[in-house]
Amino acid sequence: MRRSRRWLRGLMAAVMVVPAALSSAAVILYNALSKQYRSNVPSQPFSGAPSSHRTSDQIQLVKAGSVQPAAIHSQAAAVHAQASTAHVLTTTLPHPTALPVGNLGGMVPGAKADNRTGSHAVATTHTSLPPAKPAPRTHSGGHTVDNYDTQQVASTARAVSLALMERKHHEEEQQAAAKAAKQRENRQKQKAEQEAAAKAAQERELQRQQQEAAAAAQAAKQRAEQQAALEAAAAAKAAKERQFLQALAAAQAAKQRAEQQAALEAAAAAKQRQLAAFYEAVTASEAAKERAALQSLAAARAEQQREQLQAFFQALAARQRSQAAPTQQVSTSTGPTGLPLPLQFLHNGTVDQGVAYVAPGGTPLYAMGTGTIIAAGISGFGPNTPVLQITSGRLAGRIVFYGHAGPNLVPVGTHVVQGQQISTVGAGIVGVSNGPHLTIGFYPPGPMGSGEAMLEYINSVVGFQTGQPTHAPAVSTPPPAPVRQVPTATPISTSSGTAQVGSGGGLNTRQGFAVALLNALGAPVTSQNLLAIESWEVAEGGGFGGRTAFNPLNTTLPMPGSRPVTMVGVQAYTSASQGLQATVNTLRNGRYSGIVAALRAGNSAQAVERAVAASPWGTGAFLLI
Repeated sequence: MRRSRRWLRGLMAAVMVVPAALSSAAVILYNALSKQYRSNVPSQPFSGAPSSHRTSDQIQLVKAGSVQPAAIHSQAAAVHAQASTAHVLTTTLPHPTALPVGNLGGMVPGAKADNRTGSHAVATTHTSLPPAKPAPRTHSGGHTVDNYDTQQVASTARAVSLALMERKHHEEEQQAAAKAAKQRENRQKQKAEQEAAAKAAQERELQRQQQEAAAAAQAAKQRAEQQAALEAAAAAKAAKERQFLQALAAAQAAKQRAEQQAALEAAAAAKQRQLAAFYEAVTASEAAKERAALQSLAAARAEQQREQLQAFFQALAARQRSQAAPTQQVSTSTGPTGLPLPLQFLHNGTVDQGVAYVAPGGTPLYAMGTGTIIAAGISGFGPNTPVLQITSGRLAGRIVFYGHAGPNLVPVGTHVVQGQQISTVGAGIVGVSNGPHLTIGFYPPGPMGSGEAMLEYINSVVGFQTGQPTHAPAVSTPPPAPVRQVPTATPISTSSGTAQVGSGGGLNTRQGFAVALLNALGAPVTSQNLLAIESWEVAEGGGFGGRTAFNPLNTTLPMPGSRPVTMVGVQAYTSASQGLQATVNTLRNGRYSGIVAALRAGNSAQAVERAVAASPWGTGAFLLI
């Protein structure tokens, strides 16, 4: 860019200097010709001109457009032609406004602007004169004309030089002004572009903000619509549920009224017959038969107790011997089949999500039934916890987990048989633990206290208490295995007559409720019936407190003061006797005759379980434990 500007400036200087040089050459040539001419023509002064000026050297300055040329003396010499008019010689010299008029001719200050800046008019005058003999010319002071002309040429050259310098200075000022104007224009253009860019950015920002505001408004609108839709759906669902509950309650109430009416009518018709049958049953022969049965059962229980105590003390002695000799190998005997640990460690168990028995690390763990290892590892119980699905025996269909176990001896997927060693008690801290022990329970682990079912099963296998349920205080030593006492029967009045209710242990335990229910139904109190009813109670999950108060079999028959606690109408009763009465009345309404018949037979818990599963009670098949 700078090199181009230098070339441009050089070209402009050449354009300015070359015409000036040519003009100077023309002036010099013209001066020589004039000089020759004047040497041959006598000079006479102009009219009114100063005496020091020669008439042949005067050139009248003419103003352009408004001033007429001055009169030429009749004796002026012709230079280029024999005409009487003035000829104008153009030159490229700049216009020197203050140049004096000399013998070579003067500049025309009134010429057009283009002639002033580029070429200037020089007026010359000549006329037709007869030729004359040239004579030398002198000034009044004695100097020759040639010297005067030389001075005039020098003055003119100086003026031309000053004019050129002024013109160059003027052009440089114009160039600087043009450059400044160009820079101002560029700055203005840049400023305009910046302002346009800022305005565009502001417009884009405004557009973005508007879009974001519109998107936020749209999102808020959508959320509001979704919220409204959810609220409408929730309201519709709540209305539908209310309608369903109302219809269900109405149907249940109608059904219960019908059942109560039928029961009242049947009770009114058979009241006398039931009373007579009751009093006939309570005869001396029946009392003697009952006493004989109770004595026989007590003798059998006593014999069983002696055997169990003997086995317990033998196991205790073996444990003491093993503790006295640490190097002696731990016994792999399970005692009675179906136990997870050797018998000597089954004491002082505590119930949580299973039953926890303390045992040294490395104590063998056995399969409680024939089945398959389906998993290993439960959060909180250690990474090696075996999970056994039992396929046969009393626990068929149940899944058992061995919490806080050590390395497993069989991999997942292995089929094992009852009594086979599958793992060992973990040494040290395994899972959430404070020392080596086994937590045995039914899978999946339930809440705290859910291990009570496993405790009852193990107790039923060994024949004595191996631990305490959650509601009972723990003991430091295993108590002697007591004989399972059968509560005596006392009569209570029911809507269908007099029934037998157990007094030993009361009605607030599973065993006491089972005994009272058997007495009320006229069924024998046998070990098979007790096993069936207690297992039925566990399968139903009812209880003697909480939501299903005094309703271990989840009866739905309403009684005075009772209330439904589930969608199907399971009742919470006001007392244990009211719950027993509702259960007896339901079993006697004619729809559960198969259950009553199996209980009255009293010889097969499996038969009772099958009758319950086939009935409309709703329990389905359940495990006998």
